[in-house]
Amino acid sequence: MRARRNPWLRLAVFSLAAGLFALGYWWGNRYKQPETPEVHNAILLRPALHLPDFRARDYRNTEVNLGTLRGRWTLLLAGRLDDPGTPRGLVHLTRIYNRLAAQPDLQRELRILLLSPTPGTDGPRRLQDTVFSYNPGMDAAAGDPGDLAGLFAALGVDESTDGDPALYLLDPETRVQAVFTIRDDPAGIAADLREIQQKTTRP
Repeated sequence: MRARRNPWLRLAVFSLAAGLFALGYWWGNRYKQPETPEVHNAILLRPALHLPDFRARDYRNTEVNLGTLRGRWTLLLAGRLDDPGTPRGLVHLTRIYNRLAAQPDLQRELRILLLSPTPGTDGPRRLQDTVFSYNPGMDAAAGDPGDLAGLFAALGVDESTDGDPALYLLDPETRVQAVFTIRDDPAGIAADLREIQQKTTRP
C-alpha cells in the first residue's frame, strides 16, 4: 500500500515554491533594463554620459554647476553669444519649448540653458537681454574657459568651429541622455523629449 503523505508537508512545499516564484518575479522586475525610448531625431547615448563638474554664473550672479542642475531635465546649448550658430540655437530652443505647451508638466520640468565660455563679453546684462528676447523662461550662464574646459571636452564642443551647435539633454541626475542638432524638426525633438522622459528611470 502507498504511504499516505503528510498534507502539512505538501502545503509547506507548495508555499515555499510559491514564495520563491514571487521573489524571483520581484527581483527580475526590480533589476530589469529600462525600456529603450523610440526616438526619431535624438542620438541616444547608451550608457548615458556622466559629466565633470563645472562652474559658471548666471545673470543673477548665482553660481551654476552640476549640483544646481540636479532634479530637473536640462536642454543645454554651449557657445558664445557671438558664435554664428548660437542665435540659431536659441531660436530652435524657443521653438522646441513652445512645442511642449501641450505637455505643461514636462515644459515646467525642462530647463533650457545657454552656457557661454566668455564671461568678459557675455556679461550678466548681455546674457539676460539676449535670452529674454528669445524666451523669458530661458536660463543663461557664463564661466571662465578653465572652469568649463572639462565639461566642453566631455561634450565634444569645439569653439573653433562655426557650424551648427548641438543640443544636449541632461536628465535629473545630470547625465547626458541624448544629443540633438538644430537641423532636427522642433516638433520631432519635442516628441522625442516626451518619449525619453517617460522611459528613462533614475538609478
